[in-house]
Order: sequence, then structure tokens, then C-alpha cells
Amino acid sequence: LQDRRVRRRRKYYVKRPNVVWHIDGHHKLIRWGIIIHGFIDGFCCTVCEN
Repeated sequence: LQDRRVRRRRKYYVKRPNVVWHIDGHHKLIRWGIIIHGFIDGFCCTVCEN
């Protein structure tokens, strides 16, 4: 079942880069040995390429 409520983004202030990181994982391809993780810096919202 899907949650159809509207989600509001929280606003926050980060003083400098590398203070807040957001992580998300995708495990739908795990049966083939593939797991994808993504990291985003909360200061400038750029995706880490490492």
C-alpha cells in the first residue's frame, strides 16, 4: 500500500560542507548481487561520485 499523504520538506541550515550527509539504498537487484547506495551532501546537495 502506498502512503498518499503530502510530505513537506524540512528546511535546515548547514554551516559548511561535509557536516550533514544523506544516504539512500536500493536493494531491488540484490538477487543478482547488486546493491546501490547514494550519498548527498546536505550543504550543497551534490551527489558524491566516490
